[in-house]
Amino acid sequence: MKRVIFILCPLLLVLFNGEYAQAAKDLKPKWITETPRPTNSTYRFYVTYVDNGESVDGARMLSKSELYRLVEKTESIHVLEDYNTKSTQRTTQNGVNERTDEVYSMQIQSEGENVNLTYIKVDEYWSESSVGGIRRLEFYTLYAVACPRVVPQFDDFYLTDKYGADALVRSLVPGWGQIYKGSKVKGLSILAGEVLCITGIIVCENQRASYYKKMLEQPRFAKTYNTKSDNWANCRNVCIGAAAALYVYNLIDAVATKGARKVIVKKKDAGLAFIPMVDGDNVGLSMVWKF
Repeated sequence: MKRVIFILCPLLLVLFNGEYAQAAKDLKPKWITETPRPTNSTYRFYVTYVDNGESVDGARMLSKSELYRLVEKTESIHVLEDYNTKSTQRTTQNGVNERTDEVYSMQIQSEGENVNLTYIKVDEYWSESSVGGIRRLEFYTLYAVACPRVVPQFDDFYLTDKYGADALVRSLVPGWGQIYKGSKVKGLSILAGEVLCITGIIVCENQRASYYKKMLEQPRFAKTYNTKSDNWANCRNVCIGAAAALYVYNLIDAVATKGARKVIVKKKDAGLAFIPMVDGDNVGLSMVWKF
């Protein structure tokens, strides 16, 4: 019985680790490590990182400065200034968060001319910590920035923490679905629990077979060996049940539990679109037909 308890302890830790695991909203978004891909070549995604902001508003300012540096390096241009163009509220599909598009424009110098690039702040994430009594703010921002001298055709951007079938398929390997969703501790715990249960099954079955063989070879101690063989068989069955229960939990958790926030990029529907444009002293709309 002690052996059974020893094997089940890691399993119980796995099943109750949800109480101590990070909430989905606290997980780092997937776009931090896996930058989304546009459906066309008229814009690029940029991820900025700031770790010395004293406040969220201050970090946002530094984030823009970091964006300009990245754009200058990537496009070989010089950013002159920026200004707000518009902000729109959008309610999205079921299972996707309601969010706000923040659309801006930066003025750049390209080939001796001053032109403007439209860019969108798609999402942001920050976390706070204290090191040696000093507050530390880590701030990540995802931007979609138009390429120079082209009319941008920005896609639709949706934020979601649901993974559905993608996580379920990966969870055929225990714990992989949780790791894919950003919950690495939970995923590794599930994998370790399955390995321990399977190890317990193998050990218990070997012991059961060994005592069963001794029972046949030494009839004089048949009763003693038979009892020990039955005990190991019970232990093996408990391990089998634990492994099966953990595997089912792994599949259900992969589908039902929220994961790290990710960005879904979808091509806009065909039709007429109006995009804000600024050129020198003139402000207006650019008309684009999507097909």
